[in-house]
Amino acid sequence: MDLTVDVPRSAKDKLLGLVSIKRVIDKAKAYNEGRLGEYGYDFPMTGRSLSFSPRAATSSLARLRSSRPTTRWHPEPGSHSAEYFENVPDQIAPERPEIITWFDLLDLDEHRTVPVPTRLN
Repeated sequence: MDLTVDVPRSAKDKLLGLVSIKRVIDKAKAYNEGRLGEYGYDFPMTGRSLSFSPRAATSSLARLRSSRPTTRWHPEPGSHSAEYFENVPDQIAPERPEIITWFDLLDLDEHRTVPVPTRLN
């Protein structure tokens, strides 16, 4: 996986019913090959990178299943990430003010189509 010339899969793509796993796998492969490019290798929903040793992967997967990240992930009002999020859509897709989730924003930034934005309710 070469993320210096390509993008990882969408965070919306599911594996074992969980979002983001395929994206994390793509980033892990690129990290291991030294081809991460501008991407970070972290997993903010769990606060740490997903490790691929059998023991750590089992632990990480259990943690992910208990937290059940969703495509509705968005910044908490008043948080630092909300402040950041307020400016980013204007840079990436100023014509799309209805974009309010991180996954939709990532898809737009990586030139994927987001015909209908994710709703919070």
